Amino acid sequence: MMKHVALIMILFVALTSCSLFKTKIKLEDAIAEKVKVESTSNPAKKYLILNNLKKKRIVLNDVVVKQVTSSTNIDYDYCIITEVMAGDKKIECYVYTKNVYKISKLQEGVTRINVVGDFKRFFSMLDEFYTKLEIVEAKITLSETPSGEVPVDGVEKDSGEAKEKAAR
Repeated sequence: MMKHVALIMILFVALTSCSLFKTKIKLEDAIAEKVKVESTSNPAKKYLILNNLKKKRIVLNDVVVKQVTSSTNIDYDYCIITEVMAGDKKIECYVYTKNVYKISKLQEGVTRINVVGDFKRFFSMLDEFYTKLEIVEAKITLSETPSGEVPVDGVEKDSGEAKEKAAR
């Protein structure tokens, strides 16, 4: 009996430590937290806000793949860069996943994806972006096209209208 209880406890601890139980938030909510961090001068409060964000999963819906590059993060081989507007702020998101097969199907400037991944950190550079955001352990799915189809290799299938226009 004690073996079963110990096994259940080990399994419970293992499951609660993984990202299955993290709360999902939208990018706008993460940016609101960044504004809180920037508005406080108390380093302990900044730490608590950022530490709380690390317990969240960021959700990006229907974003265009801007670029696929080699990763600067030692834990990943490749990085997907997307550009998102959060209100009037331009945000660049660096998405890391270990699904190389999915990354190989993405086409820059064409493929639209949905992302759910763990918040890692904010960082800034001297460019036109309000901030940059790292998302790790991301799950990526292809967005549907306006016609409701999922693009194959990031390219929409020809519809009947497109074929008619080409024939003219």
